[in-house]
Parts: sequence; structure tokens; C-alpha cells
Amino acid sequence: MSRILHKQPRSPEGSLTSVHILRSDPLSGKSPALQTYQVALSEAVTALELLRIIYEQIDPTLAFRNQECNQGICGVCRIKRTID
Repeated sequence: MSRILHKQPRSPEGSLTSVHILRSDPLSGKSPALQTYQVALSEAVTALELLRIIYEQIDPTLAFRNQECNQGICGVCRIKRTID
């Protein structure tokens, strides 16, 4: 589950966006907690692309279903974060 709550002022790389992701580890016994990532975006991206950016550039421990069928079944490939 992820929520993009607000946009920060533009940086040279693009628009700096705060992304809040509910992280959990069922084996640890700890309660799920929100983790915040600052991501610079220069163009509109889908929710899945945003998760891939975080995984590849910021936090390789992020686990998510890294597939998209582009059929619109679950909607992950249809949700976009636009740049204003």
C-alpha cells in the first residue's frame, strides 16, 4: 500500500515527491510502519514505475509484485503520478 501525500519544490533533477509506503515484515512480529522516501520525478510515472525507482535507486529491500500485464485488471499500471 502506498500513498503520495505531497509534492516538494522542484529540484534540478525534477519534482521532489514524498512517497509514503506501509512496510511490514510478518516474520519480525513488529507492527507495520510508514516509511517515507524522497523521489525526484521529471515526468509522470505509474505507481509501479515509482516503486521500481525506489527499489532500484534508493532501497533494494523494498518488496512488491514487480509485474504488469497492462490489462487493467488490478489497476497498478493505470495509476499515474503527474508532474505539475
